[in-house]
Amino acid sequence: MNTMNLKTLGHEFKETKSQKTFNNLYHRIKPGLSNYVYQIVKDRSTADDIFSMTMSIVYNKIDQYKPEYHISTWIYRIAYHEAIMYLRKKKREATTTFSVFDSYYDSDRGSEKVMFNAETNGDPIQDDFLTLEEREEEQEKAHQSILDAIDKLDPLYKDIVKDRLVLDLKYNEISKKHKLPLHTIKNRISRGKRILQSVLKNHRNI
Repeated sequence: MNTMNLKTLGHEFKETKSQKTFNNLYHRIKPGLSNYVYQIVKDRSTADDIFSMTMSIVYNKIDQYKPEYHISTWIYRIAYHEAIMYLRKKKREATTTFSVFDSYYDSDRGSEKVMFNAETNGDPIQDDFLTLEEREEEQEKAHQSILDAIDKLDPLYKDIVKDRLVLDLKYNEISKKHKLPLHTIKNRISRGKRILQSVLKNHRNI
């Protein structure tokens, strides 16, 4: 059984272009990434297609990956872009008005969704007069600032918080992955989210 983490797999695939390493990377990131895309497009078949397209891009453009960043950050940005392109095309075809992000940010993940909608000061983003493209640009910037903030967390929290908020793993899955008691995982995620929320609030106030 392969025990390498995503970052290691990303680095190895960039160096070797190994099909075996890519397959390991593919299957390791699939559960979290597929769910992430599904939360945006709200259609399982479409989410699967976008996931496949994303990993095809990863395979063909791995040389563009910069190893100083976590591989999941790069892959999730590609998936995000592909999902937004799909929604734009769908909007043009249907000629209807909708918010790209409503379905995703209205998910039922309770308090955790605040980490991904960047409404960290309790006030909604004032976008009533923004175009769809402008709203998308604002949300993409907010999304990237969150990923960057997670990557800068103390190592004690970073990987565990990313597993929960980015990869959408369950607490017991994270506990098994890091070989830590469940209560420790929950405490670190809770603490990490508070730190992350504070960092994002300060960033918005700069």
